[in-house]
Amino acid sequence: MTRNALTLLALTGCLAAIGCDGYALRGHVIEGLRSSVSIVDDDDPRLHSLGLADAHVELTLDPDSLRRKRIGSVYTDSNGSFVMPIDELLPGFLQHEVRLVGSAERHNSAVEHFILPGANKRVLIVLAPGRNTYREPVDEIRSAKRAAERYKPKE
Repeated sequence: MTRNALTLLALTGCLAAIGCDGYALRGHVIEGLRSSVSIVDDDDPRLHSLGLADAHVELTLDPDSLRRKRIGSVYTDSNGSFVMPIDELLPGFLQHEVRLVGSAERHNSAVEHFILPGANKRVLIVLAPGRNTYREPVDEIRSAKRAAERYKPKE
C-alpha cells in the first residue's frame, strides 16, 4: 500500500472509533484520602461508586506551551459523573497532551498531565477533603504584554 492509502486507512479507523458525534472525555469524581487523577478501564468498579456532585473538571490542551488552550469545562452530575465533548482534535490520530484539573468545594484539587485516553478508558478523579489551594499557572508573556499596554504612552 502507498503511504497516502495507509494514512487514509488510519484516519478512517480513527473516525470510526470515535463515531460521528466526535470525542468526549468521560469520567467520575469521588472522595478519597488523597487527591489524584487516573486513567482507568471503562469497567472499573470505582466508576459506579458514590460520587461528588457539582465538582468542576477543566481540560487544557498543550498546557506547558505558549499556545495552551482551555478546551473543556464541565460540572459533574448528581452521581459524580461527567462527559466533556472535545471538538478541538482527533484523539488517537494525533497525540495531544492535556492538563486536567478536578476541584470541588471543601476538597483539595487534583491536577494531572496526560495524553487523551481512548474511547474504552475513563478518567477517575479522587478529591481529598481539605482546602483548595490550586492556582492556575501564570502566563508570564501575556502578563508582561498586559502590563506594557497599561503603561504605553497615549498618542
